[in-house]
Amino acid sequence: MEDHRRQPRERGRDDGAVPPQHGEARDADAAGLGGQRADERVGGEQEQEDGGERSSHDGRIIANRGRMAEALNPGRGEDMPERIKRVMVVTAHPDDSEFGAGGTVAKLTREGKTVIYCILTNGNKGSSDRSMTPERLVGIREEEQKNAARVLGVDTVDFLGFPDCELENTRESRMAVTAAIRRHKPDLIICQNPNRTKNLGGSHRDHRVAAGIALDCVYPLARDHMAFPELMAQGLEPHKVKEVHTMWWDDPEIVVDTSDTIDLKIKALQCHVSQLPDLAGMEKRVRERGALLGKPKGYAYAETFDRILIER
Repeated sequence: MEDHRRQPRERGRDDGAVPPQHGEARDADAAGLGGQRADERVGGEQEQEDGGERSSHDGRIIANRGRMAEALNPGRGEDMPERIKRVMVVTAHPDDSEFGAGGTVAKLTREGKTVIYCILTNGNKGSSDRSMTPERLVGIREEEQKNAARVLGVDTVDFLGFPDCELENTRESRMAVTAAIRRHKPDLIICQNPNRTKNLGGSHRDHRVAAGIALDCVYPLARDHMAFPELMAQGLEPHKVKEVHTMWWDDPEIVVDTSDTIDLKIKALQCHVSQLPDLAGMEKRVRERGALLGKPKGYAYAETFDRILIER
């Protein structure tokens, strides 16, 4: 699995880029998936899109829900369209990708999509163990994340290494994520929710900041050649993302049926032992949450998102 880390910045500077570094490759066979292949708008308050109106309220974008569900799949409304070949999941911490989109990721890799993880922080604060040190925890959580990614058939994990609970939307963090987007060239980005909600766990500060960074990089930083000339000097050409799915739970635009991948999601989450001492309790909560999200569509389990289409 490839491992692209940001360069430590010099004190007082805010301009670190992410040079390529190669790690170990993961595939579906290594994950024990029985040969399943793991191949390799942001607009204003009111805009027009394909003849339809979309408007913004409470900080999120709503756009022609019926037409978007039909575009995803006329029959079921949850599968990725053929134009989506490469997917990047951008999250704040190791384990966030599995909690928010593990079942969806498993479906994508089963369909032959290439999935890349981009993890912004090193997770070095996530422990109640008084004998744990931040330095030890970083290594533990990286290994747990690699194992979880292997279970789901994820192709690559980029660890950007920003400090846990201190993530900021800065030039350095924007350039690091922009570099990842330009390097991996995803058609679709799945990220967390940029808004504060009543779901405090889901709207952890790092989650909101990570989502804001991802959206800022999709439009316009990854797209524009004069943004971050340092990256052009590294050979990282501009890239246009086609769409973004943000993790959302209240009246979501996309409901992904994860009934056939919930077990893989739980298996991947079980890799995060440092974060989940009560694995039985975790499984119960994850199944209950997935069932609640799937109920409106008649799915046994689901994951839910809002969708942003990028104007070309």
